[in-house]
Amino acid sequence: MTDFKYLFYPGPSKPYAQISGYVSDAIQKNILGLNHRSSQFVEIVRQTRKMLGQKWKIPKNYRVFFCASATECWEIVLQNWVLKENIHVFNGAFGEKWADYAAQLCPRAKIKCFPFGIEERLPTHFQGECDSVICLTHNETSNGTYLPEECILEIKKNNPDALIALDATSSMGGFNLHWQLGDIWLASVQKCIGLPAGMALLICSERAIERALQINLSQHYNSITRLEANMQQFQTTHTPNTLGIYLLYRLLQDLPPLAEQAKHLQIRAASLYSFFDNEIDLLSPLVQNPSLRSPSVITLSAQVEVIQKIKRKAEENTILLGNGYGTWKNTTIRIANFPAINDSDFDFLKDFFSTLNLGST
Repeated sequence: MTDFKYLFYPGPSKPYAQISGYVSDAIQKNILGLNHRSSQFVEIVRQTRKMLGQKWKIPKNYRVFFCASATECWEIVLQNWVLKENIHVFNGAFGEKWADYAAQLCPRAKIKCFPFGIEERLPTHFQGECDSVICLTHNETSNGTYLPEECILEIKKNNPDALIALDATSSMGGFNLHWQLGDIWLASVQKCIGLPAGMALLICSERAIERALQINLSQHYNSITRLEANMQQFQTTHTPNTLGIYLLYRLLQDLPPLAEQAKHLQIRAASLYSFFDNEIDLLSPLVQNPSLRSPSVITLSAQVEVIQKIKRKAEENTILLGNGYGTWKNTTIRIANFPAINDSDFDFLKDFFSTLNLGST
């Protein structure tokens, strides 16, 4: 088994270097043994929410829930808000999977799907019913595309009564998100947020909470009615990932404001795309339209044989590149440009590609 030193896999991805120290502190302070109804645990949750407001600028009237995974968050959205109509707009594998879940979990609802191409802007022409839930993938990890804010805003204007739900798993924690564009945001923590896998954030507007309480579905342990009642006391419906919440709290304390991190990530993304557009001939960005390229998941395309040789050479140099996914599984590699990855790692990656010779592979 290769002992990789340079980790660029887009999830689970490289966590922040500080995490090991935080884990040691958690053990020494007996954080791992806290009862999740204790005053100590409640205070950690309270402070974590406070830090999310300060560093990520999440509005005070948005509720933050701690869940197990982004997939669980998909289910929570479908089980709590979808009654008659659910709209899914997607151009990749993860958005399509969310739609597939909807078809299975909401058999009585009308599921409308609007697939579009990776070189196309998000379609915004449709109008849903007043109680629709419109599900979007903010940053499609499978192909390295993302949604320009103006497209989301146009959908919101065309559907003022619908709830907008966004999967931001590979953008939350690295993009300066404008939270008011969506009613529901969700993300697991093992990608752009830079934590170990095993937790997700579900962030809901006041409007979304009010609608869920009106619908009043409470047959699931993770129903919004139950989540909301507990989070009013800074508690959870179940024994949560206490370590994950503590690690997020410590990380938010130490990191600069998200707006600063996002600026650096954008600059680094521009440098990476320029490098692969202009200096490397073996492969090129999958997405040709610069306005649709993800800043956090750089997806590069080449012939199958070239991709295989590059991955073998990378492994020999202790570099872990992300495999392709879905339609592009065999013809792409994906490079995580997440904030937890050091600039020096990307310098090494560029040197690797600049000197790469596939002739002897």
